[in-house]
Amino acid sequence: MMAQRSKQAICALAGLLFAWATVAAAAQTLTARDAGSVVGLLEALKPDLGRLAYDEEVADAWFEQDGDHRGLIAKAGFTKATWKAALDATMKGFFASLPEPEIEARFGKLRKRANDDRS
Repeated sequence: MMAQRSKQAICALAGLLFAWATVAAAAQTLTARDAGSVVGLLEALKPDLGRLAYDEEVADAWFEQDGDHRGLIAKAGFTKATWKAALDATMKGFFASLPEPEIEARFGKLRKRANDDRS
């Protein structure tokens, strides 16, 4: 009897975790509109903030720097958190869409630069 209840409890917990994961994933889904907005904002902000060198902290930095200037990101409807999520998803989508030979070529250039800098 206890074993049956334990199995039911585990199944219920697994179901709740699956539901939570599904909701969390859906909340972070990037819409085509958001991706288009991010790309447009990157182009519009380039004269003020330079080229994007994406990492974890750059989304926050761009949001703050843009807030000090024109506030385009907030005007586009993004909060700091939604901007970070949308920029992250856009960059991941961009990198995922690159053909493998192009990725290898880019890494090759980076390796060459790193080796040249060591010399």
